[in-house]
Amino acid sequence: MKLDPAINVVRKGTLAYVGAFALASDLAGEAFHKFAERGAALERVAREQFDDATSGVRKRFGQVAHDLRKNLGLSIATEQKRPAISANLLVQGRERVLDVLNIPTQDTLHELNTQVDHLSAAIDELRTKMRRAKAEEPAEPLPGYHKMNVETVVSQLAQFDAAGLRAVRAYEQAHAKRVTVLRAIEERLVLKEN
Repeated sequence: MKLDPAINVVRKGTLAYVGAFALASDLAGEAFHKFAERGAALERVAREQFDDATSGVRKRFGQVAHDLRKNLGLSIATEQKRPAISANLLVQGRERVLDVLNIPTQDTLHELNTQVDHLSAAIDELRTKMRRAKAEEPAEPLPGYHKMNVETVVSQLAQFDAAGLRAVRAYEQAHAKRVTVLRAIEERLVLKEN
């Protein structure tokens, strides 16, 4: 059976559209997965860099505190009598050093962790929505329907009642959208309803 060239062009255009949509969907899913992996890797690297930086800052801070004690002539015994003052000075000094070195503070890290948690929740919500959308798709009207060609599908339509034909139409419209199949379903529905 030879197809009309116009129908053949429409068919190929439709198949190209469906193929492009499927490819775009696949690429979007892969990109989403890669973004999530990349974000997790960046988070690990940032945490390691922060740990390294804070370790170095603590060492430098200890040295600076020691030098300050020497320069101010404070003895360890005097410092032990005033632990609250010393602790306060150390905290203020640490904050200044972290600020000068442009190293994130605990508050900044807490904010970043909160943002990561929000992003993770959003990703989980999107995955849930995608699973629900897939679950809500109509089931195949016949086993292996998605692999059947037009002629096979049209030859199988005779076994369906009106409700079954509507189910086939819903599945076809949600997936392949083959004009010939949809037209044959409509013709059978008109015959069944009259």
